[in-house]
Amino acid sequence: MVAGVVSLLAVSAALVMRAGRLDSEARLTRDRHRRDARIAAMVDGVGLGTWQRDLEARIVDYGHGCRELLGHEPDEMPRDPAAWGGMVHPADRAVALAGIEPHLAGRTPFFRCEYRVRHKDGRWVWILDSGRVVERDAKGQPRVVAGAFLDITARKEAEEALRASEELNRRILSASPDCIKLLSLDGRLEFFSEGGLCAMEVDDFDRQLRDVDWISFWTPEDRPRVREAIAAALAGGTGRFQAFCPTARGTPKWWDVSVTVIAGADGAPERLLSVSRDITRQHASEERLALLAQAAERLLVSGEPAAMVEGVYGLIAEPLALDVFFNYRLDESGSLLLAAHAGLTEAAVRDGARLELGQAVCGCVARDRRPAHVARVQDSDDPLHAFIRGQGLTAYACTPLMVDGTLLGTLGFGRRSGRPFTDEDIAFLQTVCHYVAVATERARAEAALRSFNAVLEARVTERTGALEEAALSLQAEMRRRETAQSQLLQAQKMEALGRLVGGVAHDFNNILAAVQGAFAILDRRIDDPKLGFVIEQGQKAGERAGALVRGMLAFARRKPLEPKVVDPAAMVGELEGMIRHAAGAKVDCGIEVAPGTWPVLVDPNQFEVALLNLAINARDAMTEGGRLRVSARNLGAAEPRPEGLGPGDLVVVAVADTGCGMDEAKAARIFEPFYTTKDPGQGTGLGLSQVHGFAHGAGGTVTVDSAPGRGTTMRIYLPRSAVEPVDAATEAAVAPELHGRAAILLVDDDDQVRPVTAAYLRELGYEVVEAAGGAAAQGLAQSHAIDLLLTDVVMPGIDGPELVRRMRAERADLPVLFMTGYSGVHALEGEAVVGKPFSGPELGLHVLRALGRIEPKGVAL
Repeated sequence: MVAGVVSLLAVSAALVMRAGRLDSEARLTRDRHRRDARIAAMVDGVGLGTWQRDLEARIVDYGHGCRELLGHEPDEMPRDPAAWGGMVHPADRAVALAGIEPHLAGRTPFFRCEYRVRHKDGRWVWILDSGRVVERDAKGQPRVVAGAFLDITARKEAEEALRASEELNRRILSASPDCIKLLSLDGRLEFFSEGGLCAMEVDDFDRQLRDVDWISFWTPEDRPRVREAIAAALAGGTGRFQAFCPTARGTPKWWDVSVTVIAGADGAPERLLSVSRDITRQHASEERLALLAQAAERLLVSGEPAAMVEGVYGLIAEPLALDVFFNYRLDESGSLLLAAHAGLTEAAVRDGARLELGQAVCGCVARDRRPAHVARVQDSDDPLHAFIRGQGLTAYACTPLMVDGTLLGTLGFGRRSGRPFTDEDIAFLQTVCHYVAVATERARAEAALRSFNAVLEARVTERTGALEEAALSLQAEMRRRETAQSQLLQAQKMEALGRLVGGVAHDFNNILAAVQGAFAILDRRIDDPKLGFVIEQGQKAGERAGALVRGMLAFARRKPLEPKVVDPAAMVGELEGMIRHAAGAKVDCGIEVAPGTWPVLVDPNQFEVALLNLAINARDAMTEGGRLRVSARNLGAAEPRPEGLGPGDLVVVAVADTGCGMDEAKAARIFEPFYTTKDPGQGTGLGLSQVHGFAHGAGGTVTVDSAPGRGTTMRIYLPRSAVEPVDAATEAAVAPELHGRAAILLVDDDDQVRPVTAAYLRELGYEVVEAAGGAAAQGLAQSHAIDLLLTDVVMPGIDGPELVRRMRAERADLPVLFMTGYSGVHALEGEAVVGKPFSGPELGLHVLRALGRIEPKGVAL
């Protein structure tokens, strides 16, 4: 009995222990399942498609990531490995198989391969498939393999685009006949284009040219110019020069060369790029053109035909390697008489003194009225060539002298050197013959004209008096009409430019507003100093772009004046780069700013435009280069004051140049609208009128000090401001607790600007209700308690001013802040306005002002 009870208790205890183990195992199983589910969720969240393959059961299981990558639900994916192979691109199946087999054989710790898989929608998707054996059997053979695949289609497309781009660049370089070279910063050759190797007759770049000092190619006389070109490139410009350099095989050539810098990722110079173009033919043509110009000049000076021809021959004989010339004149009987010659013996002159048409080469040229060229005189047995062959000539060219179909004679040139005449030589000599024919006919015609003019002169004098008076009257009327027409056209052009700039500025400012807003949000959310530097540079670029748009609007007379207290010395310093760019490379620019310069109350954009107008005028006055000085200082108490200004301190901003200057008559009119001293089409005549309007609009004046040959100094006098300028960053640094606790109705039809602006306002703690237009905003205002209406001005349908009018009809005290890239014809006087693009702190500052939480500072109220 006792034994039975003990046995029963033992069995019970065993059952309890087994139940405890089973419960523990169940808990472990549940924990593992939950852990596996969490891991699967994390993997799916990063866009990976996971899979597990049982090699014994020949079954593949997939994670949920395949839905996003391949469009299939996990249960839609083929579980048979062979079926998975059917989804792989036929060209990639061998790659996929070759990727996993070495790993299954134990030769690699994991496998990784790239191939294409068919998406559910039919397109091919590139994937990166990787994994490893996760379970082996008792013999160590792979039993279970697990892995993941990642969509790399975008990367593959980018690689293909890069490969295509590189191939295109290679073909472009190969197709270019120019010598395109990469040099180290010390001028040693690192690369030579295929076209360049051909042009320079180089057989092996690595053996002949690699690491060779490029400067050593050039003649000692040209090397300083080569060094100057490299220095100009390293200074940020483009170095240019033309010089002689033979090819690797000694062929003489002339080159037009440019040198620029290739910058590295940090912006610093990394290599030099040189492009050399073969201009040998062009250079030879230029030399020939110069000879033709000199020949034409001599023909104009000489009056007697024979002397003219002898003078031209003396000019061209050496450059063209000429030894002989014959000039025959057609007389009244129809025979050819030798009028001028060189390089002939006395016997040859006697024998060739007279020719009949059809006799010898010159006679045939005169008879047929066509040029003749005998390339190999000594090899010819033609009887017509006997005379020139007897003079030892090896090449001969003869041209008929004709004007308007009338034959005047012939002119022939010969060589004894054995050097043949090229096509260029023949063309040049025929051009010279044409000049001689025209000059000969001109000399003959001038003699006839002199007698005719004597008779005509008296009759012309008789009529001149009456015609001069009528002509002067007509010219005066034509000038008045031309001036009026020019002024009208300029006004119409400026009006059209204003409308165009205004429209472009509105759209561009909307884009900049979205960009600046996004940078502002990133600036608040990101603490990484490296990213902070990138954000800061982006914000500065956006601010520069906004300033450029404001300058365009100011130039086009489409931006209303916004006077602010500014430091003129600081503004002049900030404009130094733009002034140097406007002045050009030939002008030496200098900025001289006196310390302690007083502040002034002006529109900053108008101030910038005025200084740039003065700099551009100064540049145009210095066509050959010169010096430009821009200065800002206080007017001393002992210095003379300009007329028309009342008492008070003055600031002088001066722009001085060393240009051609102007006389008092021109200086008295330079501020008139549309008046210009430049050539037609080179100026509008509005630049200095803008400067004059700016200076007087700011309560000051502008003066000019100039004289011919002494340069010009323009001085802008501006009254000193009683208010010190406030730094924008200091003004915007308000206490964070001033923000928030208010509901803002944000209305903007731009789907890029609106969400970014709303996100930044929410960052500041405000409740933001967004509306894409005026109609939607009215409906939202009925269902939300609004503390501030923040609205764009130009919108389709109900625009900003109309929306404000309707909402204030129901709530007169509603605070309103307008946003605008360009207000156009809308009148916003008395309203709070923030101009696009705006920075985040700037928007926050305007919102606080509109809510009445802070007062504006440093602004004329």
